[in-house]
Amino acid sequence: MGKIKKFEEFIENVNERYSVEDNLHRLDEMAKISRDFDQLPKNAEVWVYGENDEQGTKTPHFHLKIDNGKIELEIKLENIVDMTIWRTKHNFPKSWDGITEVRDKVKDWLMKPNKKRPSLYNWQIVTDEWNNANSSNEVEDDFVVPNK
Repeated sequence: MGKIKKFEEFIENVNERYSVEDNLHRLDEMAKISRDFDQLPKNAEVWVYGENDEQGTKTPHFHLKIDNGKIELEIKLENIVDMTIWRTKHNFPKSWDGITEVRDKVKDWLMKPNKKRPSLYNWQIVTDEWNNANSSNEVEDDFVVPNK
């Protein structure tokens, strides 16, 4: 059996286990957008997931995982610079209290060119990944950054 076949079986086994047992996102439905070299505070990471699942169509958003996932916020894509919290996980309040530095740095990061693809801003990478993973709920650039 080839390496690719083994890898495909591994991914399918993990996806099946997490999708059924834990009702979590599948490995092939998520994209990490930020990278370590972006140096976001408190180990913050930006993720985009495919959201057209059994839970129904969701508000277009990205996930901001802070402090190694202890805090997870879902930030609306609509007018992304507002950094509006749509939902939270782990019983964290829908507030930036105590983490305004993270909000401000992520907001700045979103408006900068992507280090790997400098012809695109980070917000465009987030939007593209949302659209790739949510083809029935795509957003336009002016939804994300009005009057750009």
